[in-house]
Amino acid sequence: MKESKISSMVAEYEGERPLYEAYTKKIEELIKALLEESNTQVHSVTSRTKEIDRFTEKVKLEGKEYKKSSDVTDLSGVRIICYFFSQVDELAEIIKSHFIVHQDLSIDKRKTLDPDRFGYLSLHYVVELSEARTGLPEYERFKNLLCEVQIRSILQHAWAEIEHDLGYKSSIEVPRDIRRRFSRLASLLELGDEEFDGIKSDIASYVDMVASRMSSEPEKIMIDKVSLTHYLRTSPVIKEMAKAIADFLETEVIEESLLWSKDVESLRYYEIQTIDELDERFKGKKEKIIAFAKEWLKSHKGSLLVDTEMPLMLLIWVCGGETQDYDAVLKYIKSLKISEVNPPHQKRLAKEVIDTYKKILS
Repeated sequence: MKESKISSMVAEYEGERPLYEAYTKKIEELIKALLEESNTQVHSVTSRTKEIDRFTEKVKLEGKEYKKSSDVTDLSGVRIICYFFSQVDELAEIIKSHFIVHQDLSIDKRKTLDPDRFGYLSLHYVVELSEARTGLPEYERFKNLLCEVQIRSILQHAWAEIEHDLGYKSSIEVPRDIRRRFSRLASLLELGDEEFDGIKSDIASYVDMVASRMSSEPEKIMIDKVSLTHYLRTSPVIKEMAKAIADFLETEVIEESLLWSKDVESLRYYEIQTIDELDERFKGKKEKIIAFAKEWLKSHKGSLLVDTEMPLMLLIWVCGGETQDYDAVLKYIKSLKISEVNPPHQKRLAKEVIDTYKKILS
């Protein structure tokens, strides 16, 4: 391309760039809104408008013939980084549903690049706003403008960024042994991408399995965050206790609760391993738990909401109180390793657990 033509195109783009900057920002905002609307979680959505110097470099490339600045299809660019590679196709469907996709200008690099180019196995769509969208006043001025939307997994993105930082451009630029190392790493990261996706799928299957087997085979379901959460949300005895405690406190029961790893550890501390064992403990100690709650929380009437986790916390205190062993209860409290609980408070809490249990028996 002649220098005069290049200079003319650069000047043209300099004048248009503010419009493209506004367009890029609008596309990023729109994609974020679409993802939120579809309840799709991704790592990040970022955007950039091509700098003048990068534009100049691109139009100077041999083998490229541009008639006008808008023939460059990536003046606006949005990148979506998702957590799992299986999300790439899900995100692609969202983009295709809300934009005009120019398939002749788009490329699925997952199908075209060499195996050692793992970091570039992303999906690149060249899109423009739909007629319905540009019919709205806020989008009208962006009619016919193109934007490149890249979609890749977080591991693919990490590889591409590191590869770029190392300056690895092509197989002819580095020695053979280094190329082999790149290939090995690419294989490992691609395997990691697939494994993370497989783990995600297995977790989803496990959640479904827990839900289906909770009532039929509770003795076979080990306590973990998934099974414990499901039990607390569905157990009739939990709902009964939560309502009794809420009525006493003159408040209400809220369905949501935030379990943490210490909840599972607490149950194991008292040798409660399966959902069946947990259910038996709750049924056998239901009256004691409610009585303990009324004594323990009597000063909080009208000021404390009851969630489905509260009966679990109270079960732990009742199990501790039953031992009537101050040192054992203190040891348990220390095992929680809660940073804000200082030694004097730990001792006071252990004494309160023992004393409260004594009161409900008298």
